[in-house]
Amino acid sequence: MLERILLDKIEEVDECKQKLPLKDIKSLLSEKPKTEEKKFFNSLLNKISFSKPGLIAEIKFASPSKGVIRDDLSPEDVAKVYNDNNHVSCISVLTEKKYFRGAPSYIQRVKNVTNKPILRKDFIIDEYQIYESAYLGADCILLIATYLTKSQLCEYLAIAQELGLDALVEIYNERDLVKVEGLPINMIGVNSRNLKTLEVSIENQEKMLEKLPKEVPIKVAESGIKTKEDILRLINVGFNAFLIGETFMKAENISSKIDELFEDVKID
Repeated sequence: MLERILLDKIEEVDECKQKLPLKDIKSLLSEKPKTEEKKFFNSLLNKISFSKPGLIAEIKFASPSKGVIRDDLSPEDVAKVYNDNNHVSCISVLTEKKYFRGAPSYIQRVKNVTNKPILRKDFIIDEYQIYESAYLGADCILLIATYLTKSQLCEYLAIAQELGLDALVEIYNERDLVKVEGLPINMIGVNSRNLKTLEVSIENQEKMLEKLPKEVPIKVAESGIKTKEDILRLINVGFNAFLIGETFMKAENISSKIDELFEDVKID
């Protein structure tokens, strides 16, 4: 599955380069005021500073493992719910088209209804996508260590820094951990889902947390989080932020589900 997604992503990026070349994006970005503000990182850190977990709530309409998750809401509908819920620090927007029913245009549509920082959630395999993310208006990008080399991670982090973008670096196993060692990272996400088998294991997150660099201030638990008990369990081992999509998107009342999971939850 991962190999298919990445092959399709290469084709998609090539098509985007034909429609809007990198030099044109760079030219357009040069006209925008640059910011050094770490809006996404600071939003999570602010919540954590009040002993509350940071929450990245995701807009996710489908996935390769679950198929269609929700088809009765627009990105704006979901974003408004997340915007009005005080537990939500940031919003993750899926922009992958074929397997997750996302679209790059969703970023601007979401920005039209919320001021909360936005993570562009996609399979970033080319520097083009980082410049494109800044052009689209994202505040943060996701870099998945599993399919990137250490040199790519280093290069992409530098580009993100230059463009004023935050970067959430995602790992799954110890091989990924070796790749991120020594890199300037302030947010690490541990995915409980094996990207090759699509199996979910919260135990994997617990095991990996012990091996994360202690100096990284924000440690995000990703995927497979369904209950308040899951959240408390992961906080207990040291996670202080969460990225949750499917559990919210499947809920009849999204805001009530967020409250159910996060009301009165504290971190040390």
